Amino acid sequence: PLARAEVPFKTHVVIIDALDECGTPKEQGVLAMQIFRLAKLAPWIRVFLTSRKAVEIEDVFLSNENSCNMIDVNKQDEKQVHADIKICIKKEASLMKDLALTNKEAEILASQASGLFIWCKVFFEYLRESIDPRHVFSNLLADANTGQPLEALYRLYSQILDSSIRQEDTAL
Repeated sequence: PLARAEVPFKTHVVIIDALDECGTPKEQGVLAMQIFRLAKLAPWIRVFLTSRKAVEIEDVFLSNENSCNMIDVNKQDEKQVHADIKICIKKEASLMKDLALTNKEAEILASQASGLFIWCKVFFEYLRESIDPRHVFSNLLADANTGQPLEALYRLYSQILDSSIRQEDTAL
């Protein structure tokens, strides 16, 4: 259907952020290839995709260099990413009336995020939906950081699932 769609007067831009945070490396490569194929079907669509260095994703675009531009912005400073995540955490916490973070707590949470903004988003969504946000916050704050970005995210997902199962059990 996309290939047969009427060409609009304006170019449309699709932004896909953090592809490297979606699925396994193999799935990331498959998804990158599908995105590339869809974009070729409709030349009026421009895709702006961001990702950390990931071989499977990079391979797709290197094999199609004539059709895309790659810019390596991976030169950014890890300290700056950490500082940006800490700002994000403080801002999100300020939007919750019963959650006042100390600078040390924000620092610990930023370390647990391991450079992943998606961790912050999931964490605060979970807190907002939680029956006892302070308890959830204390548990997650105490969780040790392994230094592996996806491990921190997986631990957070596990805690969310465990909590929802417990809530379901008590509702029965």
